[in-house]
Formats: sequence, structure tokens, C-alpha cells
Amino acid sequence: MSTLKVDTLNTRTGSGNITFSRPIVADISSVTGTLPMARLSGTLPALNGSALTALNATQLTSGTIPIARLGNDVIDSQHYAAASIDNEHLADDAVGVAELSATGTASNTTFLRGDNVWATPSAGTSLSGTTNNTITTVTGANAVQGETNLQFDGNTFSVKGSGATPTYSMTNNGEGIHLRWNDDSGARKSDIVAIGNTPAGATTTLRFWTNANGTDAATEKLRIDGAGHITKPLNPTVLAHVNTNQNNVTGDATSYAVTGAFWTEVKDYNSDFSNGTFTAPVTGVYLIMAVIQQGGVVSSHSASGVSLVSSNRTIRGVYHHAYNYGGSNANSQVTVGSLFDMDAADTCYLNIETESGGKVIDVYANQCWFSATLIG
Repeated sequence: MSTLKVDTLNTRTGSGNITFSRPIVADISSVTGTLPMARLSGTLPALNGSALTALNATQLTSGTIPIARLGNDVIDSQHYAAASIDNEHLADDAVGVAELSATGTASNTTFLRGDNVWATPSAGTSLSGTTNNTITTVTGANAVQGETNLQFDGNTFSVKGSGATPTYSMTNNGEGIHLRWNDDSGARKSDIVAIGNTPAGATTTLRFWTNANGTDAATEKLRIDGAGHITKPLNPTVLAHVNTNQNNVTGDATSYAVTGAFWTEVKDYNSDFSNGTFTAPVTGVYLIMAVIQQGGVVSSHSASGVSLVSSNRTIRGVYHHAYNYGGSNANSQVTVGSLFDMDAADTCYLNIETESGGKVIDVYANQCWFSATLIG
């Protein structure tokens, strides 16, 4: 290999080029300083970067640096762009209580308020009374109480009492809705109203129950069915008739009360009729009627009257000529009826009186009827 050492090269004119016909290998090991970029052209061959110990990164104007070329812990939070880290790039549980900027002290007795303060919860509302199914009521500031006597079990709402104080309840028991009063033992004393189907499949009814004396179990007293029919199974109502002939009771002006143990009761809902006498169970207005057939009438019998005799007044029916009224017949039939104002325990019975003849007139069985009912 030939070596060309040139210390100073001048041409005659001071400038120009020297051309070599063979490659020149330059030894630059002793070169000091910096080679200007203008003196370099072409492409650098592959170099081992281990010898580049003072490379200035400001000259990296484009491209990317592989992660593998970055050292550990060389990028700190000061070099993050503002608002550049989002939730997607935060690991789960990466931010703990210690990393929060909230004021106050985090503990098992505090909570983080919306204003970023660790605060102690207020005392809240205190509850007294914890019996199952009790309904709560407000008893003061921040206080409620479970009312033992006010309960709902998912089916029955009840206001309970004790002793002389009844228990009121509203229940859906499969038949309908019941508003009910029970005693301490749970026995039903009255239903204010019950709506539903009884028996199953029947039309909807509105029913009322009451008890007679505050101790007996309640029974049904009134029902209105789906068609509007009103029935009162215990409304004072009587229908009865004489079952045996009562012979020679009048005809000579004898006033005869048709009473005695010879009546058959067809209906007596409230047991208010006994031996021909009706007794009003309550104060009210009653419709009372009677029909009577007297037999054995002769031509000498004249004036005859049939009356309903009550405690407050007597109502007489047709005052007639006994013989002529029957068409000159031995039998004479008369009807009498009216509204009666009656007080509780007042009575009413049927009376007959025929005069001007012998006491030979009879009252026939099954031809003498008495009826009474409370209408208001």
C-alpha cells in the first residue's frame, strides 16, 4: 500500500482538483477536531455505535427512538404533557387513598364528600321499635318509631287495640276487602264493609256484619248483590198464621184479641213474634198487616170491626156489617194494614169485635194471617 502525505498542496493557480486513478485510503486516526458536514458526502458505512459516547440528541430531528434504547427511570412526571394520562392508561387500583388530594382524615368513620373532604356522617335518623311488620311514624327531629299497634303483614293492615279498645283491620282474604273490628282474641265483632265473591264464583257483593252485644261473633246483617238486590237476613220480619180454629170468640160485642199459643210462624227473622203479639226490637217505622176470616156469622150480626192494636195507637180496618159484607154468607173476610211508629219494646196484635148477635163467631185456621217488618 502506498502512502501519500500531503502537507501543503498548491497549484499554479491556487485552486483545482487532483485526480487519482486508484482508491486512496486515508488514515484519520491522528485527525483532531470536527469534520464539517460539508466535507462529507455519500452514505456512512455501518458503524458500531458503542464508540459514540458524546452524541448530541438535539440533532435527532425526526423518527422515533425504540423503547429498548431508553434507559430505566429516565422519564419523570415533569416530562409528561399536561392532561396526557387518561383512565385507559391507569392500572386498576393504581390510585389509592394516599394519592387523593382530599382534606380531612380517611378512616372507617368518615366518607369522601362531593367537595373532596373526608367528613364524619351526621347522626341521621334513629329508629326505635323493631317488631316485624310494624309501620313507622315520625316522633321528632331525626327520629322514627315502629308502631306496635300499627302493622301491615303484606295482606292485612291493622290498627291494634287492647282491652276495651278494638282492633280495626283491612284485609284481602281471597273473598274481597274486609274492614273489620276484632276483639283481643281475634274473634270478628263487626265488618264495616266487605267486597268480594261469596261463595267462589258468585257475583260481587257488598256485605255488612255486626254483633248484637259486643261479645258475640259478628253475623251478616245486610247484603247488596251485583244486580242491586238488597237483603237483610235479620231485619225484624214476621209472617204467621192461626193454626187451629178459635170458636165462639165474638158476636155479642166481645172484643177479642187474637193471641195465644195457636200461631205458626212462617218467618220470624229476629224472634220478635210470640203467640200472636209482635214486639218491636228497635225504635222505627213498621209496616204491619193482617187478614182474618170469621165464620158462623148470622143475619143478626151487624157492626163488625177488625183492628191492629199497638202501644201508640189502634188502626181499624173496614168497619162493616158482618152478615151483609159477606154477601149474606156465614163467612166474612176483612184485611187491615198500616204503617206504625213504634218504640223499642212496643207491641202490636190483631183484634176482632162483632156485635148484635150471639157469641158464635169463629176465627178460622189458616185464614187468619199476621205480618210485620221494619222499613226504617
